[in-house]
Amino acid sequence: MTILSKKKANAPKDRTREGGAGPEVDVHHGVVQNEHSSGNIALPNSPYQTQVPSHAQASGKSAGGIEPMMDLAQVSEACSKLSLMLEQVLAYVDDVLAGKQLPDNQVGRALLDMVHSVPKMTSDQFDDMFNSNVKDLLMVVALSQLIKTQLQLNEKLTLLTTL
Repeated sequence: MTILSKKKANAPKDRTREGGAGPEVDVHHGVVQNEHSSGNIALPNSPYQTQVPSHAQASGKSAGGIEPMMDLAQVSEACSKLSLMLEQVLAYVDDVLAGKQLPDNQVGRALLDMVHSVPKMTSDQFDDMFNSNVKDLLMVVALSQLIKTQLQLNEKLTLLTTL
């Protein structure tokens, strides 16, 4: 958000940045500028104007949808990594049981803690829990799309009323 105040006559422009980054501040004019600023909104009964960039302009993205396939690809990649790690653990346990490798007490304790941390449930219970979480995620995605559409509609209506 950018706040613009009334300009003072003949005041020198001294633009500074806090910590070398962030929005530009005009000390003498009380102006905070963002590089994505666009559009003025006058506040009622106020000498100040406010500039609010639209989300699409601020992010530099055009209107687009959420890509759930990217999330599924990440889940698939995580499952592949988990499967690889489980194979390494099983190979270690098999080597220890066969006497090919000396057992490590710390690794054994960590594996025991991990086994005890897994909740005891049937595969049907797990499927129900997983499907419930997926339904919740899909509902959140649908609601976020609805809110995004509402914001875009509100932005367009606001532009029409200001013209």
